[in-house]
Amino acid sequence: MTETLAQLFEDASARHEAWGLRLLSWREIVAWADEWVLALPEIPDDLLAVSLSREPTREAQDGLTRLAGQSSGSAVVPYLRALWARKRAAGELDDFEITRQAWRLTGGSIPYDSDDFLVLARMDHFSDEADGIYQLTAEQRAKARRHLAQEVAWFLAGETGHLEAAWDEIAAAGERAEPVWHPNPPEARQAQALFAKVNVRRL
Repeated sequence: MTETLAQLFEDASARHEAWGLRLLSWREIVAWADEWVLALPEIPDDLLAVSLSREPTREAQDGLTRLAGQSSGSAVVPYLRALWARKRAAGELDDFEITRQAWRLTGGSIPYDSDDFLVLARMDHFSDEADGIYQLTAEQRAKARRHLAQEVAWFLAGETGHLEAAWDEIAAAGERAEPVWHPNPPEARQAQALFAKVNVRRL
């Protein structure tokens, strides 16, 4: 495989994920494919199928999927970070939606043992607090919303330096909230699972 084709596959993987999350329109996917068609001396059939489509037909989507399947997936998270950051700045995506979309990448593009996963786990935790799942006060939800905004900013920037000092804080928050979770088993189990992952990561 040439370096150029490897880059095509990585690009395709990133666009494929962005299309699945509805972060890109099909027109944008086609424009990307057109650029590659002009740059390559030999055009893969799957790329041509995407470039020649004007609607997301099954053939075109399958072509994009096959191109993406030949990648390592290393470009997915950096590309999505840039898209999320742009759409967040434009007011097109809020922190709750970014958290929801990013969570879909866990276990794959975002491994469970990575620092990115731990930042995302904190985002998910604060998102739940902020949207009222834990029956917190308005002041507590507002505080959680501020925490969520900061965690999302760190996640989009790829910053993980705050993690080491954050675990005691989130564990203490869990202990304080335990009486609230107790009558609500699904949320209690989710919280306990999060703190178990935190404790494992700290060892």
